[in-house]
Amino acid sequence: MSTTRKKTVKTTTAPARRTRRAQVAAATPTVTSDQIAQLAYRYYEESGYVHGHDLDHWLRAEAELAGK
Repeated sequence: MSTTRKKTVKTTTAPARRTRRAQVAAATPTVTSDQIAQLAYRYYEESGYVHGHDLDHWLRAEAELAGK
């Protein structure tokens, strides 16, 4: 009686995807919350220290830094 073995076939699809994701992540500049906060505070200063627009300043700074 002979035994047959199944051949295991390994695919490289998953590692290739991970590699591509890593390349995209490495190519994307990282913006820290400290950078956003500093720019948002500058907008707060420019507005004459008017309260109530903190979210507007934050989102504006975040968008500007992400676009660079």
